[in-house]
Amino acid sequence: NARPCVALKLITELKLAGCVFEFPHCNSSDLVVQGNLHGVEFCSNSASATVTEEDTVTATVTEEDRKRAREMSWEEATELLKYCAPVIESFGECMNAWNQATKTTMAMATATATVTQTPQPETSTCSLDHRIFYLSTFLHPLRNMICVDAKGKEVSLVSFIVRESIKYPNRDTLAITTLLRCIDEIRSILLCYDPGDEATFCRLRTGLVLRSLKDLWVTALLVAAIAEMHARELDTLHSNVDSNASGSGSGSGNGVE
Repeated sequence: NARPCVALKLITELKLAGCVFEFPHCNSSDLVVQGNLHGVEFCSNSASATVTEEDTVTATVTEEDRKRAREMSWEEATELLKYCAPVIESFGECMNAWNQATKTTMAMATATATVTQTPQPETSTCSLDHRIFYLSTFLHPLRNMICVDAKGKEVSLVSFIVRESIKYPNRDTLAITTLLRCIDEIRSILLCYDPGDEATFCRLRTGLVLRSLKDLWVTALLVAAIAEMHARELDTLHSNVDSNASGSGSGSGNGVE
């Protein structure tokens, strides 16, 4: 009876996400967080890091800037969770339809097997790993962040959080890290594909992703769907804001004589 969405949302609402999914400590850790998180460039522990906006340096980063960027990432993570239930429901409906079609095909094959001696169709495993699904969705905003040690060795921030902060086993750390590493590629493959033009489907790219994900491909596909839905909602929101701003400006201009 676990309710991971409720638990993760509650953690964020109580401002505990930073404690549960803890970043490396700036002073006590040899690891340095690097990457851009909501416009804040995490590039060092010193004051030389910068806040960027459209590739323009605007200010020197403070620890307060980093804290705010982390809080924004947890807020974004909570927003992503709202898509989990409808996506899982849609996936369940598709799987039910697929299972019914498979049963029908197998029944027909069984009926004719004694006559034609043809092999029966094999069943395919399309399973969703719910535990990996929810954690990967929640940690998606951090997928491009890395940690660098004193020797210059890089490890993903997600890997550090899963292994060191929430103490998940290595197999889960590898699964979540691999899944999030492939998310942007999956979205790119799907966005480039036109059902009316087979040439837009790249078998090589798809095959490489599937080979990396293995049994996680279904879970990764659903996380990618959530990421795309969230991105489109943000684009729509920004477009509406820009349209309203343009309309207000035009209205103000028309009122001046």
